[in-house]
Amino acid sequence: MLKRIATSIVTLLICCLTYQFSAFAQSGNNNNLSHLTIYNANIGEFLEERTIELQSGANTVEWRSLMPKANIRTIRVLAEDAEVALTMRFTKGGSLTIHDGIDCQEFRPGGGEAVRREFGIPLDAPVAGIVGHIQNWKGQHLVVEAIARARRHFPDLRCLIVGGVHRRGVEYAAQLRERITAPDLAGHVFLAGAREDVPACLDAMDIVLHASTVPEPFGRVLIEAMALARPVIAPREGGPLVIVVDGETGLLVPIGDVDKLAKAVLDLLDDKNTRVRLGSAAQESVARKFGVERMIDETERIYREELLEIAD
Repeated sequence: MLKRIATSIVTLLICCLTYQFSAFAQSGNNNNLSHLTIYNANIGEFLEERTIELQSGANTVEWRSLMPKANIRTIRVLAEDAEVALTMRFTKGGSLTIHDGIDCQEFRPGGGEAVRREFGIPLDAPVAGIVGHIQNWKGQHLVVEAIARARRHFPDLRCLIVGGVHRRGVEYAAQLRERITAPDLAGHVFLAGAREDVPACLDAMDIVLHASTVPEPFGRVLIEAMALARPVIAPREGGPLVIVVDGETGLLVPIGDVDKLAKAVLDLLDDKNTRVRLGSAAQESVARKFGVERMIDETERIYREELLEIAD
């Protein structure tokens, strides 16, 4: 517990410092005009873009005045998505990506049985699921259609949809609720709502789906599922390309393609050995590439390098 608290404090400090030192990384400490762009890869939007004039001795004041926005996790220097980072304009040339990280110790097996019992899902029934706010672009409708098709071959298949309704997804959620009451899905798809026990929900699933209809900047839930050794299926676009190696740590399918999504689900349900192989490789990949310790180490290294350059 103390380790997690310490990690959270360090992560919070990193988030608070990111804006300040990344601004220096873009502008240097010269007294001239500089272009500053702040990008939030989590929502895929530029939050601010402007040209500012740096005054001698006023740099700290300038950046501190912007600190209320420091809770954003990604900017030009610290972009989660490699493609995003490569398209950004760096005054120093080149690009650098630091991916999001998780505490893998928080994603351990256990808890899945309780979640299954909560929803009346037999312990031996196959379960596919998706985690994320319910809104159209997250693709929950694609998941339920894929499940409907897969149930023609695996009638015991259940689906767990985890996530609260986004403020822009109220009408979409109503349509989703209506769809899952149809005869081909009734009693087999469960809307779990917003949950505090996401690791347990993921543990209740045999296969974790990611079905966004537009490219995701990253896809944190993928690394969370992979940390639990769950095979994942995701679109072959955006963040999943950085996280999942097709056929090795998961399966990638064309974005928005229900037929291919359903086929991928069937392929995994048909072959337990493949599920185990993909899940094991995924777990090892996350531990090596997406641990919070690695994220903190790489971020601290950037700050050390920038501080040394500022000092020069």
